[in-house]
Amino acid sequence: MKKTALFIFAAVIGLTMAGCLSMPQTSVRPVVTVVNNTGYTCFYLYLSPSSTDNWEEDVLGNDILENGQSVRVHLSKSLSQENIYDIMMVDEDGDTYTKWNVQLTENARILFTMRDFDRK
Repeated sequence: MKKTALFIFAAVIGLTMAGCLSMPQTSVRPVVTVVNNTGYTCFYLYLSPSSTDNWEEDVLGNDILENGQSVRVHLSKSLSQENIYDIMMVDEDGDTYTKWNVQLTENARILFTMRDFDRK
């Protein structure tokens, strides 16, 4: 009996390490697509859970997001932990475009236009 239990335990561990048994989708960092249709090139893109007071790091890094282009972004948390995000783009002139309290799903597509421009 102990040998059978040990064999089953070893098999489960082996399959898990080999990737045959996957983690539930909710534990994986989901991906969303952000589309820039503002008419301007954007240099910074921030996505932060709405429950936080600070923007997370720029997800574009050294890249830019030209008008008409899109970028796929991995969220910082699983959707089971956080699914409401604030999203901000900053263009070449330093102007910002913000969407507040966006409920995200796996493979969501977030479209930025001039309607999202933050008038100062």
